[in-house]
Amino acid sequence: MKKSHKAYAILNMIVLIVVIFWNYWVNAKGLDGKTVSSLSADYENLFTPAGYAFSIWGLIFLALFAQAIFFISRAFSSTKDSDFLTQIGPYLIMANIGNGLWVYMWLMEYTGISVIVMLGILANLIITILNTNMERWDAPRPIIFWLWWPIALYSGWIAVATIANISAYLGKAGWGAGDSEIT
Repeated sequence: MKKSHKAYAILNMIVLIVVIFWNYWVNAKGLDGKTVSSLSADYENLFTPAGYAFSIWGLIFLALFAQAIFFISRAFSSTKDSDFLTQIGPYLIMANIGNGLWVYMWLMEYTGISVIVMLGILANLIITILNTNMERWDAPRPIIFWLWWPIALYSGWIAVATIANISAYLGKAGWGAGDSEIT
C-alpha cells in the first residue's frame, strides 16, 4: 500500500469520471451541432463504422469504471498486491486524457490532429499491455478479469478506431476520391 498506488488509483478514477461525463455530454448535446457518430458519417469511406458501433463505448466505460474501483480497492488494501498501478497508472491515465482530447479534436474537425491523438492513445494502451505482461503469464483471476479484460476491450476498440480515424483523414484529404471501378 504505497502512496503512489493510491495517487494513481484516485487520479485514474477522477480522470475516468471526467472523460465519461465529457463523452456523454458531447454525444448527447453535440458540440457545434455535431456528435462523434454524425461527423463520422460525414467522412464516408470504406471503413466508416455504422452509427450504432459507437455504443461499444458504454461497455468500455463500464469495464473501465469497474477496473477503477478494483484499482482503488487494491491501492487501499494492506494485504493485496497493487504494484501493477505503478506499471500502468500513468499510461492508462494518459490514454483516458487522450480519449477526451480526441473527442474535442474530432468534433472541431481537426482530423489530422485527431489521428495523432488517437495514435497517442493507442501507444499508451500498448505500453500498458506490455508493462503488465498481459496474457504471457498465469495471472490470478482477479487480475485477468479486472485488469486485463478492460484494457483488452479498450485497446481492441482503439486499434479499430485508429484505422477508421486514418481512413477519415485520408478521405477528407481527398485521397482515393476519384472515380474508380470496383472489379
